[in-house]
Amino acid sequence: MSTVLITLVLYFLFAFTVGTVKKNHGLVDIAWGMGFVVSGLAALFTHEITVVKLLGFGMMLIWGLRLSIYLFIRNWGKTEDKRYTDMRKRWVKHPYLYSFLNVYALQGVLLFLINQPYYQLAFLTDPQLSLLSYFSIFFWVIGFIFEVLGDKQLSDFRKNPENKGKLITSGLWSITRHPNYFGEALMWWSMAAYSVSVGAPIAVLLSALLITLFLRYVSGVPLLEKKYKDREDFKIYAKNTSVFIPWFKGNK
Repeated sequence: MSTVLITLVLYFLFAFTVGTVKKNHGLVDIAWGMGFVVSGLAALFTHEITVVKLLGFGMMLIWGLRLSIYLFIRNWGKTEDKRYTDMRKRWVKHPYLYSFLNVYALQGVLLFLINQPYYQLAFLTDPQLSLLSYFSIFFWVIGFIFEVLGDKQLSDFRKNPENKGKLITSGLWSITRHPNYFGEALMWWSMAAYSVSVGAPIAVLLSALLITLFLRYVSGVPLLEKKYKDREDFKIYAKNTSVFIPWFKGNK
């Protein structure tokens, strides 16, 4: 585990340096997904490598790479996100220290906690697949489809000039207001279940719970819901469409 921790510290120091030079701490969002991959590699190559571990690493690798590439294409070269710009205004004294601790170190700690399903899997000796393992992979694929297709549908919708100022309410967005976040949560529950199915401590399910709570109540859903909450079309949309879990209508 010490190798993983050292890797994360060095990785986020590098991300902090890039963000400081570019004067854009929003770039940490791009670094987030790759951080799972880099620290996962550190865990993988410091222990015995097996097919079972590679399957788990593959799920995490695909999720992390896709997220970082998606955010890189969307955010690289653009101005700093308002969230981080507002933070800068509060960091007049010791801006470098505060930005490192409140942005990069915090994300490093969260990453370490959320990626426990894979770390614990990597540390196992001769893990074996079970029926639950195959179910976990199946539901991971479902989650991946929700995340990727949800992002693509939103991107295509925004590219159409006729949709300027409108809300997307079609496709996966007709059964959940946040299909991409739901998909991400499902993928992490699936990865945690996969780890448990091959011998990891059941406590790794807490990692899936942690990222789900963050997506649903902290960093994902609330920020977007707040942006649109006063719009009449959004109120109608929210009344008829589940906020998170597909098909269950209403805004609860």
